Amino acid sequence: MNIITTIQKNFEKNKNNTFLIDSKQGTKTTYGELQTEASAIANFLINNEVKTETPIIILADNSVELAKIYFACLFSGITIFPLNPVLSDKEIENLIRQMNIKTIIVSPKYISKVRTYDNSLNKIIVFDNNEITEINENNKYLKLIISNLNHQHHFIPFSNVDEETSLILIYTSGTTGSPKGVVHSIKSLFSNGYKFCEIMDFNSNNRFFNILSMTYLGGYYNLLMIPFLAGGSVVINEVFGPLTATNFWSITKKHNVNTLWLVPSIMAMLLEVDRGNEGANYCKQNIPYFISGTAPLTDELRQRFETKYHQKIYDNYGLSETLFISTNTPQHPNRNNGVGIILDDVEVIISKENDKNDGEILVKTPYLMKGYLDFEKNQLNKLNKTDYFKTGDIGLIKDNLYITGRKKDLIIRGGINISPMNIEDVISTHKDVIECAVIGIPHKIMGEDIVAVIKPRNSTNFKQLSSEIKKLCKENLASVKQPSYFFELSEFPKTLSGKIQKRKLKTWAIDKIENKKLKKNKLIVKEGINNNYYRASSVARNSIEAVSITYNNKVYEMKQRGEDVITLSLGEAFFDLPLFQFNDLPFPDVYHYSHSRGIIELRENLAKYFSTQYDVEFDPEKEIIITAGSKIAIHMALMATLNIEDEVLIPEPAWVSYFEQVKLCHGIPVSIPYDEEIFNYENYITNRTKVIIINNPVNPTGKVYNLEELTYIYKLAQKYNLFIISDEAYSDFILDNDKFISMGNLDKELSHTIVCNSISKNYGISGWRIGYIITNEDLTYQILKINQHLITCPATILEMYIAKHFFEIIEITKPQIQAVVKQKNIVNDYMDKIGLEYLPGVATFYSFVSIKGTRLNSIEFCNRLLDDEKICVVPGIGYGKS
Repeated sequence: MNIITTIQKNFEKNKNNTFLIDSKQGTKTTYGELQTEASAIANFLINNEVKTETPIIILADNSVELAKIYFACLFSGITIFPLNPVLSDKEIENLIRQMNIKTIIVSPKYISKVRTYDNSLNKIIVFDNNEITEINENNKYLKLIISNLNHQHHFIPFSNVDEETSLILIYTSGTTGSPKGVVHSIKSLFSNGYKFCEIMDFNSNNRFFNILSMTYLGGYYNLLMIPFLAGGSVVINEVFGPLTATNFWSITKKHNVNTLWLVPSIMAMLLEVDRGNEGANYCKQNIPYFISGTAPLTDELRQRFETKYHQKIYDNYGLSETLFISTNTPQHPNRNNGVGIILDDVEVIISKENDKNDGEILVKTPYLMKGYLDFEKNQLNKLNKTDYFKTGDIGLIKDNLYITGRKKDLIIRGGINISPMNIEDVISTHKDVIECAVIGIPHKIMGEDIVAVIKPRNSTNFKQLSSEIKKLCKENLASVKQPSYFFELSEFPKTLSGKIQKRKLKTWAIDKIENKKLKKNKLIVKEGINNNYYRASSVARNSIEAVSITYNNKVYEMKQRGEDVITLSLGEAFFDLPLFQFNDLPFPDVYHYSHSRGIIELRENLAKYFSTQYDVEFDPEKEIIITAGSKIAIHMALMATLNIEDEVLIPEPAWVSYFEQVKLCHGIPVSIPYDEEIFNYENYITNRTKVIIINNPVNPTGKVYNLEELTYIYKLAQKYNLFIISDEAYSDFILDNDKFISMGNLDKELSHTIVCNSISKNYGISGWRIGYIITNEDLTYQILKINQHLITCPATILEMYIAKHFFEIIEITKPQIQAVVKQKNIVNDYMDKIGLEYLPGVATFYSFVSIKGTRLNSIEFCNRLLDDEKICVVPGIGYGKS
């Protein structure tokens, strides 16, 4: 039977049954009412010349109104392109331009985002169920007030639609990080959905709870279209978060939900926050089973969840490209953590190598997508459904389908392919392991060796825990799969989608194994700074000059007198940069004040850069302020966090201005000696400690904080409720990007962290004085007030110039950054050769050299070097007494 006929019969059969339930309002929509209202919306869209099979972007949060729009597009053959509102404005704008998108449907909440790129659009349809006051309707902006639509029309659902019509375009970054679009037809999506309902025995008695984003397949397909195909009902709620977690069972009970489709991260969060028996008692009586999907479910999490809530979990396997491939069911329950039986019209084979049991999973399915949409070329690369699709997953088939790993994660040890997932599953069975990640590292003889990184449940004796885990591995794994190293880590770096960043773990583990510790060379110097007193405030009188700037000012004066000075004291890389055009900037706007947060285009570019470079997501509208250099950014961060006589921990050697800026903010700088172990920093915390400043990479040594060190500092901030000012001004001055971890990678809510950074430094335009601050929305607002009273805003013309040429400048500076860091390492190699000692570091373009053999203090040494040899360097005393 034609799938469209089946859909129509589904409406007719269930027309008087409830389908949609608003979790907050409690309002209900029947199948018949949905058909009528969706038809009216479809009629509105067609009358306003929204074209069929031409993707339209939809930008909205979960709502019953969004569900009705989805069905309207299904009825009219309009291809939807749902985008998560967390995408940056720049990302959305690029997709609009590349694909020549002409129409966007948006909820009132996101009108401000749309206005940044509305010049590229012909129609912006703002929808709600109530009056929309945020816009004035015109030829471009249209109001779609669903409750006011006239239902007396001649629109007939599916009148010009066939089952091969493109239904949805799914935006995905894929495994390579390159954006891709997965295109499904009505037939592929709904046929697979019907088959899944049939095998799971879903029917009109099932009431689902939609807590996944409806702009992804989880919320759109699993928890909207499948409940529809089952003839069941669905409670639509906002996307799962901390608030939903605390109210989860009360909402579930209130609306009589009996079918819960969860993802592993939600299960883990529920277990953390649910301390009572309300959920367990409800599940025992009302939830026959749980369904899990979208991500692998560990056996340990499965057992804990099933024990707590007294019901079985049935997980499944599929991809955006293939939809469901296999599933566990009540008739075919989970066996040995498999992903179930294969759907009877899907064919799976295992591409084996070297006579192994497992290999890459290849799928031939009638539900295969139509193809990938190339966003840059805006063309569909069609696939042949008679060919096998390579999933990239490693698995095997016995009584069930089993997933044993990802192809790209395989460890090859002694010529043998080893799946990290297999080892992770064994380690996760230990009761004191919250999370673990297994990675491969280079080995001279075996090719690769195995490292297990473990997040323990409590502050357990890790030596004892690792001993127990080793025993566990020996009992359950072949000798070739035994990890050689077991490391403890309190927090894992994760991507925006919550996946562990194994590349960063790998880099950290290699450094840890190679034991690249700081050399223990103590620099003993005498303090030689003479204070010049004058009649001013005590704060000003007690502050000292920035020693590096003092010496550079001397150099400027000497050069004015015609003296030839070799200058090694300037904190600049002196890049070769072209001067781009200024005359194409938006005059006369450049002559006037900008937004005191900085222009939005520059903030969006910074958010995009952090997202792509460091996999950290920031809100450009609420969490970023552009400042007049990074120095004022740090000062304002201190002003916003310090009360009088609050203490600030400053590990030495420290950038010359930290100590004085703390004093200027009436705080007390507390130095941590350079030879103190990071894991002893807790000894310096008192009841007055408020802030710890870290410079990553460090000026002047070039040290890069590793993952273990950063997680320790982050845990200190959580334990003692401290702020971390993370000065990341040299974040680009490092050869191996995987060695650098922003504090934003760990503190994703920015609840303790203030990131300060420098466009001036990383772009080689220090004279332009442009920096920025990133922190949580509340603290950003407090800093914004200070910024308004100090500088109002940065120089508008320079902001606009940088925003316009942001990525062009990066392309020019990146190779030069690499070159200058390599030059620093050449200098270090030469100092090793001649026996000069220095503090070790792999980043920046500075070297901090010991002069203890001269028996001079650093002021005396630098004065003589400048006066006698005409070479300018910076005295080490400026970076701390230790």
